[in-house]
Order: sequence, then structure tokens, then C-alpha cells
Amino acid sequence: MTEETRKLQLLERPLANKEETAVSQRTRMLPQEAAAFIGCGYDKLMKDVRAGMIPHYRIGRRVFFTKETLNLWIDNLEMRSLQGKAQ
Repeated sequence: MTEETRKLQLLERPLANKEETAVSQRTRMLPQEAAAFIGCGYDKLMKDVRAGMIPHYRIGRRVFFTKETLNLWIDNLEMRSLQGKAQ
């Protein structure tokens, strides 16, 4: 299933189902969980969040991460490191 097909399917569903589907497809993590997931300490994670280096979102003062976004971020870092070695 392509990304466009998935988006179209979400648009065709009633509003309540769209919100439920969008939330259920993403795995929300708290900072402690995100730190363990990426393999760093809590303090290092929060320092990088404040510096704008790690993708996150806030609800009020609380900080959250999604597993999917962190995986993409890690993949991007890995690809950049491989491109630097190839040159």
C-alpha cells in the first residue's frame, strides 16, 4: 500500500475514526522511554531536545516522541554518516 493510498483511506473515514487511527498508528514515548530506545541517557536526550537536535513534540511543558519519527531520524543520521565515508 502506498503512502498516498493510506492517506486517502484515512480521509474517507469518519472524523472520529481518523483521529483514532492517526493516534493508534504512532507509538508515543516519554523521554525516559525515548532515551532507552536510542541508547542515551535522559539528561543527554533532554539537552539535545533543547538544542533542537532530536525530533519531538510538546503538549504544554511535557515532551513526547514517536517511535516512527525516531526511527526515521536514526536512519537519516546513519545515511549521512555513510555518505561522508564514501567521499
